[in-house]
Amino acid sequence: ARREDSDTTVIVERRIALMDSRMGKMHKQKHALAVPVSVHNLGRSLLAMDKSDLLVTPGTYQLAVEVWRKHTDMLQVYQQTLELPNYHAPGLMLSDIQIAQNIVEAQEDSNSKFLRGRWDILPAPSRTFHSGSPFYVYYEIYNLVRDSFGNTRYEVAYEVTSKFVVSSISRVCCCN
Repeated sequence: ARREDSDTTVIVERRIALMDSRMGKMHKQKHALAVPVSVHNLGRSLLAMDKSDLLVTPGTYQLAVEVWRKHTDMLQVYQQTLELPNYHAPGLMLSDIQIAQNIVEAQEDSNSKFLRGRWDILPAPSRTFHSGSPFYVYYEIYNLVRDSFGNTRYEVAYEVTSKFVVSSISRVCCCN
């Protein structure tokens, strides 16, 4: 937010384009986001979190996101190539890992934009954490083989390391 902002809300226009390079098909979305402004964040950069759902088939895509603060010359553009796997293919598969600030079981009347199944996942897009502060990891495992009782058995191991400290934190979790 700019120091001279007198409004309590800033309107940001977000445009998304997802192009399938094989088919030449383009998926587009355009939305206005309201970003609250207060005396506490004047003169500071703000993070506007949002989510867009696009129904597409597996494949390689070019993603472009453009964010423009209305009535200003402030514009930001982000581009990335995305590989969307076919999670219905045979064999064990793992979704992308999502780092989160918090994960809780969703309330029935939740209007959160960040629901995944029965979980309300608050993303951590900056992926910056302070020592001693908790963070959460969310991912989905596909095509686990079930036994005759419908149960699965698997082991998950992950390691977190700091860019600046040589030591690491490890955790192994075994679930039935």
